[in-house]
Formats: sequence, structure tokens, C-alpha cells
Amino acid sequence: MHGKTRRGALIFDVADLFKDAIVMPLAFKLTNNKDQDFRDELIDFFWDIGIMNNIFDIVKETALTFSKD
Repeated sequence: MHGKTRRGALIFDVADLFKDAIVMPLAFKLTNNKDQDFRDELIDFFWDIGIMNNIFDIVKETALTFSKD
């Protein structure tokens, strides 16, 4: 878990779920691009694959699944 407080930690934990699978490969692919170009490509990719519309549902469903134990 991130940080000593709960403030903002969930955002970082959720981001880590996608970092290895999406962010890092895209970063290596776009190594010669400017930072803003990379951010724009990343946001576009997230929207194209539907993560942005579903991310909170995914996290909620996962939390509910594990809380039933």
C-alpha cells in the first residue's frame, strides 16, 4: 500500500494494476516522444480499451469478491 495515510493511496494502488501491463510497454514504445505526447497517447489508449469507463466497477467488483471470504 502507498503512503502512511489513506489519502490518495487507492489511486496509486489502482494505477499499479495497469502500470506493468499498459504504461511501461507504451513508455518504451514512445521513448523519443515528449512527456505530453506520452500522456496523451496513454489517455487515448485507456479510453480506447475501455478502462476509463470501467475502472471503478472493476475495483468495486474485486473488492466485493474478496470481502465475501
